[in-house]
Amino acid sequence: NILSNSIWLRLNKKVCNICGRMALLELNPPLKYVNLRRVRNEYCCILKGPHYSKKIIIPIIDNKHPSSGLFLGAHLLPNDIQIGSALSVGCGENLPAELCGVALFQISHIDCTELDQKAILRARKIILQNGLSKRISIKKCNLFPKSRLKYNLIFSDISQMPLPPGVAPNYHDYGGYDGWELINRIISQSGSHLMGGGYFSLFIFGFLGVESRTNSNIPSLRERLQSNNFRIIKRSKYRRKIRFGGVTHQSLEYIQKMYPLAKFFSKAGKVISRPSSYISAKKSLYFDTFIINAVYLGR
Repeated sequence: NILSNSIWLRLNKKVCNICGRMALLELNPPLKYVNLRRVRNEYCCILKGPHYSKKIIIPIIDNKHPSSGLFLGAHLLPNDIQIGSALSVGCGENLPAELCGVALFQISHIDCTELDQKAILRARKIILQNGLSKRISIKKCNLFPKSRLKYNLIFSDISQMPLPPGVAPNYHDYGGYDGWELINRIISQSGSHLMGGGYFSLFIFGFLGVESRTNSNIPSLRERLQSNNFRIIKRSKYRRKIRFGGVTHQSLEYIQKMYPLAKFFSKAGKVISRPSSYISAKKSLYFDTFIINAVYLGR
């Protein structure tokens, strides 16, 4: 267990071989209440939690398992408390964190925002399939809604991959040249949409600098939260494998130049001094990811 509220994802080799996704065995953080099954000829995560009596189906879209979203969903709140309303910023298409909010935590209603119309249509279909249209709603907008509603919780698993200048901003993983472009906007605007004492939860790559800087000129997440009147109250960590040929692998040299103090690890936990060469030799390379829970102190 990573946390008392953690979830365990139970997979077997037969299912993974059929799915063609053996990497799932290593890519996912420990998750309880979740199974991988085939439903109507497509693979889905089946979620059943303590606060919702029915099974929830989370489709695996385009063979992309929502590992970061499930990790965020497992740790949306610092403890099992009941809250009235939540806002998911940049929810994407398969809603793992939002569905966990219904099944694992006592969240009465979740408003979601998303800019991609295709993702919105898929997300609405998932909401309807699970009979949760009264608990989860989605609006098309750029990060935050125009309404003045105040929420008990704001959470996000937003795009944050550092990518060199010239990469199209509409690229799926685009986080700006340093990875902070969207995270900065969310942190700076969340206070206007949170009640005093409300919670803020964020999935973040560790190489960006969470507690301390990994580039001496780029502020850490802790510094950014503090300057916007947030106080970190809980931190959950999962060491994630870099998929060979994936976006993180392709961006690794750029990430190292941007964040020279960032740490990458072998499977045994040894810090690797030359990560690009290490993974190019087809050796398993890992980096830390975090869920940060913070409380808003008000203005």
